[in-house]
Amino acid sequence: MLKAILIVSALGATGTGSGPELVLANGDYATEMPSMDECLSARKVIAEQDKTLKTLCVPVADETEKMQKFFNIFMDMLDQIKYDIEGSAEEKDWCAAQCIEDERLNRLN
Repeated sequence: MLKAILIVSALGATGTGSGPELVLANGDYATEMPSMDECLSARKVIAEQDKTLKTLCVPVADETEKMQKFFNIFMDMLDQIKYDIEGSAEEKDWCAAQCIEDERLNRLN
């Protein structure tokens, strides 16, 4: 679901600063809304209360999803590094064992 920010502009007004809103210049403030539909509904209610107020709903990307994608990529990188290190150790062990076997066979011949 797409979140939105409701921006309300009122020239000469002052915001209270209480709640989750962001107080901007000239009494403008913005508050995050859970969905675009709720933002548009709130915008209508505000317009009915005071025709001089200007409102705007702006879509906002969910930062949680973006961070989850980042950490998934990071974890994949760590898994690849771990695999590369463990794979290299296994190859060295195999090579060492093969070299010992070849040396033993050479002594027998």
